[in-house]
Amino acid sequence: MVSEDSRDIQCGALLAEWFDVEGGEPDPAELVRSIEQDRPHYIRRPGFVRKLLPISVDPHTGKAGSGGFYLFKRLQDTDDYFRWTESEYRADGLLFRERPFVGRLNKFVGRIVGARDFRPIGLSHASLRFQLWNCSDADAAARAARVWPELSRVTETAGFASVWLAADTTNQHIGAVTVASRTPGIATDDYSAWGRLADVAELDELRSLTKVRDLTLWVFTIWLPAGDNSETSWLWPNSPPLPAPPRPAAAHR
Repeated sequence: MVSEDSRDIQCGALLAEWFDVEGGEPDPAELVRSIEQDRPHYIRRPGFVRKLLPISVDPHTGKAGSGGFYLFKRLQDTDDYFRWTESEYRADGLLFRERPFVGRLNKFVGRIVGARDFRPIGLSHASLRFQLWNCSDADAAARAARVWPELSRVTETAGFASVWLAADTTNQHIGAVTVASRTPGIATDDYSAWGRLADVAELDELRSLTKVRDLTLWVFTIWLPAGDNSETSWLWPNSPPLPAPPRPAAAHR
């Protein structure tokens, strides 16, 4: 049963980027400044639908990670995005990969098989898990199509906020993003949400594949396209405790 809040996201491509945060724990104020410096430019890229900008801190090592999980309207839009970020757009004179905090930048691009929100974008989109599998039988698209109906059902039943599934037929990879709410009563370091994301049983179709990446991160901020006047354009689902910029006076209710 699809809940009243469920809706398919109108998109055609998933782009996932992830990297190690170098140089120790970032200064929160500087991190927010950098994010807000970039956001107005990124949200105007052709075909941009959504970005979840995450951050993670390993509870055992203290190592930090970040990245970006994007939805675009078409696969061609990701080509435009890479051309722009890799050769044109600079902040403080630097391309993104040249910034001192970016280490070991990785990416996945795939055609969307399914993408669905089960809850409105808001505080419910607060942690995400990204999983990447390799299909040795060169059947990524067909296998992902078989997986999608059950994956959508299982994630909704588990009470998650959103799920995205995509296939890369060039490298024969399947990528999935699952999004969860904050845990009630936990104000900071919500590792319990990470546990809920990890506890969902993996589907048989995916369990037989080689998993090449499994990341869990908090959603620092959510970006929507330029011209969207909803409050979610400025959404920072983990603030507090993570810092957020002040809203313009007109945005206050």
